[in-house]
Amino acid sequence: MAVSGCTRECAEAQGKDVGVIATDKGWNLYVCGNGGMKPRHADLFASDLDDATLIKFVDCFLMFYIRTADRLQRTSTWMDNLEGGIDYLREVVIHDSLGIGDELEQEMARIVETYQCEWQTTLNDPQRLALFRSSVNGDEPDEAVARQMLRGQPQLAKPAAPARTILPTKPWQEVCQLEEIPEQAGIGARLGNLQIALFRFGQTIYALDNHEPGSDANVLSRGILGDAGGEPVVISPLYKQRIRLRDGRQYDSGEPVVRAWPVKVEAGKVWVGNQALLLRAEAS
Repeated sequence: MAVSGCTRECAEAQGKDVGVIATDKGWNLYVCGNGGMKPRHADLFASDLDDATLIKFVDCFLMFYIRTADRLQRTSTWMDNLEGGIDYLREVVIHDSLGIGDELEQEMARIVETYQCEWQTTLNDPQRLALFRSSVNGDEPDEAVARQMLRGQPQLAKPAAPARTILPTKPWQEVCQLEEIPEQAGIGARLGNLQIALFRFGQTIYALDNHEPGSDANVLSRGILGDAGGEPVVISPLYKQRIRLRDGRQYDSGEPVVRAWPVKVEAGKVWVGNQALLLRAEAS
């Protein structure tokens, strides 16, 4: 969405899903534009609108789009596939040809009434805020993220050489409570001083190295969980690699890219073994 205060169009409103340009008589409303790889010039929907009418048309347009578009479909593609095109859309929104204008406005009103800033809600909720810790069982900062001061401002710096990995001496380490791992997601943890990623996929807990293969970032716990052909996988955040949760191998090539660690759950507590699964298999 963009609003330009004059015809110079510095906000590029004619390339947005909803664009508004000021005129000497009110507002011109443009819809269904798109930039990016498949640019589409927005259509002029209505001209010289007053403030109240502009907001009403935008609300009804958005709610009608939400009702009728496919999931993840952009407004530009939706418009190209909409039978009757922009003329039909004007009939629905401006002239209420379907008799659903009041419903669309009420739906938008409910969204406005229930809106909340998710970030502010998270800051006010200690349980949600805990999901953003680098480690569920420790307060140590991520050693791969280093900062230095430059001209009085913090700047990312090259991290120090990785410290020697120290694993627990006991065969199993208690890491966290089961409920601390979000469902169908992951969270960072420490096994000794090693960063690992714990994933909760259905009723099963998996543990992998938290290091994103091919990078210097400990972010694998932030990946998206899914399944490929029935195989539970995590899609790495940076390079979108599909990594099998059960053994840390790439789903597509079978190549081992991260270590997998044994996990057990007892009395609601998650325990992780101190010997990687591949090493245990080789030793046996």
